[in-house]
Order: sequence, then C-alpha cells, then structure tokens
Amino acid sequence: VVIRFIFGLGEAASWPAGTQAMQFWYPKSERGLVNGVTHSCGQFATSIVPLLGVAIMAAWGWRSIFHIFGTIGIVWAIGWWMMYRERPEQHKRVNAAEAAYIRDGAATSGPVKKKTDIPWKLILTCPATYVLGIAWSAYTYTAYFFWYWMPTYLLEFRHISLKNMGYLAPLPLFAGAVGVVVGGIITDYAYRKTGNLKWSRRGICIVAMVGSAIFAIPAGTMDKAVPVVICLILCNFFVSLCSAATWAVSIDIAGGYAG
Repeated sequence: VVIRFIFGLGEAASWPAGTQAMQFWYPKSERGLVNGVTHSCGQFATSIVPLLGVAIMAAWGWRSIFHIFGTIGIVWAIGWWMMYRERPEQHKRVNAAEAAYIRDGAATSGPVKKKTDIPWKLILTCPATYVLGIAWSAYTYTAYFFWYWMPTYLLEFRHISLKNMGYLAPLPLFAGAVGVVVGGIITDYAYRKTGNLKWSRRGICIVAMVGSAIFAIPAGTMDKAVPVVICLILCNFFVSLCSAATWAVSIDIAGGYAG
C-alpha cells in the first residue's frame, strides 16, 4: 500500500510535467502530434501490458513482473535525468537555429526564470478554463469505460467467453491509441494550413464527439457481440481524436504557465 501511495505521488506530477515540457520544447504547429504520441502510449500500454504480465508470470513467476517492470522504470528514469533539460536553451545539443524554431511557439526566448508567480486570478476568471474542463470531463466519462470497464461489460453483459474477451477487449484500446495520434496529426495540419489556432483545435474535437456518439448508440442497442465490439472500436477511435487537441489547447491557453 505504501509503495502504491508513493507511486501515485509521482504519477500525479507526470501529466503536468509532461505538458510543461511540451510547451517548452515544441512550437504550436507540432503540439498536437507530440500530445497525440504521448497519450496514445497510455492506451497502447493498457492494451498490451496485461498480456505481457501474464506471459512473464507464466514463464518466471508473479514476482518477476515487479522485478522486470521496476528495472525498466529505474533505467528509464536514469536516462531521462541524464538527457533531459527543462528548456532547449539549456541543452548542449540544441543549436541556435533549433532553439529559434521552437521559440516561435514557446512561452519565452529570454533567460530561464527560477520562479514565476502563477496568475490564479486570471486562470479562475478565464471562461476557457471551465469550458475546457467540461469538455475534458465529457471525454473522460467515455474513455473510462474503455480503460476500466470494457472487460467486465463484455463478460457480464455481452456474455463473451473469457478467452474471446482477452482477444476482443484490447481492440478498442488499440483503436484509441491510433485515434489519439491521428487527431494530433490533423489538428497540427489544419493549423499549418489555415493559421487558425482556434478552429484547428475545435474542429477535430467536434468531429470526435459527434463520431463517438454515432457509434455509441448502436453499441448499446445491438444484440450480437461482434457488431457491438466493432461499434465500440469506432467509438473509442473517434472520441480519442480529441485528446491531443484538448491537451494542446491547454498549452495554448496557459502559455508559460502550462503544467
């Protein structure tokens, strides 16, 4: 329990820290894709880690799962600590041309400040803060079904066998991982082509929510399991299209205070 608590403390900071890193290291025209790749890994890992865990446990025992995953985490953390710097200007392998390209959409090109006061009044009185929160809540309500309840739904409500569930349950998550990346590519492409930051983010989110609703309705009314799973695959693909754009919007709004 203590280990899980400590792990949660570190995990809580991962998304804000990642958002800030993307704000400092990527211009506006690339933030959709980088958010898409980052968030797609979450869905992809959720779909394959249980399969890997079972294989490892069958081969070397259940304790080996903790040993292998823990070792990978430690190696990754050491590598990240050695290579990552908070801003491009602080990294010895980033030249002036690269830094100038990144700063085109970054918060600042000046010296790195040690401490900056967060403008809480501006944040709490900004309508976009609440609109973005409502939109993300709608996304999360749908996404949590695929992340946590999909196997239970297939087993208990659709009466799919445990073996078939193992093959079918990961498919919507794979589709979601693809959808996140595709959404990031589309929002960046739209911004580069139109120069309209608002609609390049907003447009893909509208398509995502409408598309997911179209396939969610038959998924809840059909009787046969296979068509239901197909609709769920398409539903999660569409709803995941908005993930990268939504996180990119939070960076666009917050600027140097992102994270």
